[in-house]
Amino acid sequence: MKQAAGTVVVLTDEYVDYRKDLVDTIADTVKQSGYGTVCIAGQQMGISSVCNSIYCLATQIDVAGVICLTGTLGQRLSSGELAYFFGRFKVPIISLGLPIEGLDSVFVNDDDGMVDLMQHLLKNRDCSRLAFIRGFPGDPYSQRRERIFRDVLEKNGYSVDEELIVEGDFDAFKTYSAVSALLRHRQDVDTFVAANDIMALSAARAVKVAGFSIPDDIAITGFDDTSEATRNSPPISTVRQPFDKMASFSVNRLLQRVAESAADLVGSTAVSVDFHQDCVDCEFIPRASTHSRPRQNHALSIGDTASVSHWLQSAMSGLMTPDSLNLDDLSAALWQTMTKECPAAADCMEDMLDRSASFKNIHWWMNLCDRIESLTVAMLDQGYTPEASVRILIALSRIRERLWAFNVEHDYLMRRQQGLRASMQLRMSSCSDQDGLLQTMTWWLRSMDPQRCYLVKYDKAGERPDVSASLLHQYQDGQVYIPEPQSFPTRQLLPDHLLGELRSGQLVLNPIHAGDLQFGYLLMDPVGFEQVDLHSAAHSIGNAMRTHFHVGKLETQAHSLQTANRSLLKLAHFDTLTDLPNRGSFQETLGRRCEDGDALVLMYMDLDGFKAVNDSAGHDAGDQLLRQVAERLRDCVVRQLGERACLARLGGDEFTLIASGSFTLPGIREIADRLRQTLCLPFIVDGLTHCISVSIGCARYPEDADSATQLIKNADAAMYDAKLQGKNTISIYPLNASGSLPGFTQL
Repeated sequence: MKQAAGTVVVLTDEYVDYRKDLVDTIADTVKQSGYGTVCIAGQQMGISSVCNSIYCLATQIDVAGVICLTGTLGQRLSSGELAYFFGRFKVPIISLGLPIEGLDSVFVNDDDGMVDLMQHLLKNRDCSRLAFIRGFPGDPYSQRRERIFRDVLEKNGYSVDEELIVEGDFDAFKTYSAVSALLRHRQDVDTFVAANDIMALSAARAVKVAGFSIPDDIAITGFDDTSEATRNSPPISTVRQPFDKMASFSVNRLLQRVAESAADLVGSTAVSVDFHQDCVDCEFIPRASTHSRPRQNHALSIGDTASVSHWLQSAMSGLMTPDSLNLDDLSAALWQTMTKECPAAADCMEDMLDRSASFKNIHWWMNLCDRIESLTVAMLDQGYTPEASVRILIALSRIRERLWAFNVEHDYLMRRQQGLRASMQLRMSSCSDQDGLLQTMTWWLRSMDPQRCYLVKYDKAGERPDVSASLLHQYQDGQVYIPEPQSFPTRQLLPDHLLGELRSGQLVLNPIHAGDLQFGYLLMDPVGFEQVDLHSAAHSIGNAMRTHFHVGKLETQAHSLQTANRSLLKLAHFDTLTDLPNRGSFQETLGRRCEDGDALVLMYMDLDGFKAVNDSAGHDAGDQLLRQVAERLRDCVVRQLGERACLARLGGDEFTLIASGSFTLPGIREIADRLRQTLCLPFIVDGLTHCISVSIGCARYPEDADSATQLIKNADAAMYDAKLQGKNTISIYPLNASGSLPGFTQL
């Protein structure tokens, strides 16, 4: 048996979206050279997060080399901070994303692809009233793409119409609203150029709803070449960042450095190193959303198999062709169908799809189908028979039907995995001991059935990984193992008998943390799980471990059983998602203060627009948004009221505030309006911007009610009145001369 070559570590801020695609491609590539991959995913360096200390493990473990996704992980760090971080590694390391002086680097050049996109619009479309959809304010990628948009327009004699610069913030909902608003008063827009595909797709929906046709009335372009852009009707023209090529360059350069390091160990003299800076160009991919059809390309004549191959390759470069597939074979089959009207193309495509049937190849196939469809138009322009074109189009329809089935199956699996993760999180929230945690882990993993998963717990919880750890739970090949606790050095990642697992396949390491403590890490094989949010899963385990950790501390302290019970009871009165007092705690506090006759104000708050975020971005994004809402409310209440207030979460998107003291109506308005204003500011969740608001109802005790129950009803009714007034509004009980409903004053 061939001995495993070793382990390559990949560092990234999150294992999601395009970072996941990059990591998976790197893992597939290094696997061919006999290496295993461990991806360490914490959070962005340069922000205050306990997760960031997990990267110190990469400098301690025994690995062959490191690839760091600096484009996301290190973009907040200065060049000096990056140099210090990379200087701690004693193995070859590659920067993927940012050019780093004194380090082998692979990075992408967006400029040429964006210039080609603009030239295509101006020359092939004859556009003159172009709108640009921006990303986040201050985002360097969006700014660079906008600068090229402006430069190309000005160089071609066009002035930039500032009214056509749209604020999209990389957010689908904000883009839709902004584009819709623009089209209501500007009917002359002929093109939308978006800084990414997410905004381009949202703009396309807004354009269609407004009654325009794509591309006949308005052209749409994006950036990133996502699978959603390919599946849209019509497919979106975009700029492709060749992630496959970048991953391949990074791995090849790393393995070269690993081989050189091994040679240096054999030799006696040190060899000077010339560091390489590999720049990969983006590629503009014209599609139907800009009406880019073959008939516009007069330079290409389809006259033989080679010209067909060139036609296909021109749109497929930058995408990794699935193993065992050859576009030259398909080109020959297409040429036979074109010239002999035979089923060769259909048979070849069916055979190719049979050999590459997996969801990860769908994006490649959608690009291929789009290109072959455009070929049929070119055939008609150049005199080939309609029968040949029809044969190819029928074959394409069958392929697309099978791709649609793959998508349906994938969507089902994704929803199932999300549901299982949500159930696991709910079960974890009620685990107060290690046995309950392990039982929940066993249930989750048996439901998910990954190839491998290891739960490791540090011997001592802290802000940084402990020097020693124990394997708490192991799932492998469908079997569950609960090993006896036995410490091993954390720098190994796994106990001695499992070290071989690091040198085969792919594992993703997510820190298990809660608050300012790290408790361990989750090592999971992600193969077969397209949408598993490992970070959220690890955080849920961390919350359970924190509960166990705090309970353990209470049990070991020299306190009476009564003190320990009071502490545990306190934990039961707090919401697990936001750490705010829960409904039971709120009702108990309000009832007690009303019975004591305390003067107070009760504010009922209900979020506006939260359901749309939950439905579009998923429940995990909704949970993150609720945590941010709670933090903002907590900070605002502390600044205004200090110890005089009690903030609580009733459940869902409902919050309450009990403010002790006698308040005038203007005083109540001021407090409530500051709460409203702090929630109107944008929220950023997983790189996407979400905008919500809040409706607030207020009532005073004892002026407006003679009991806690009546006070709750009055405040809730006032909140409902605020909703009726258009949301993002404050209403105060009772009736005022200016109120719109009996018994209420609307502010």
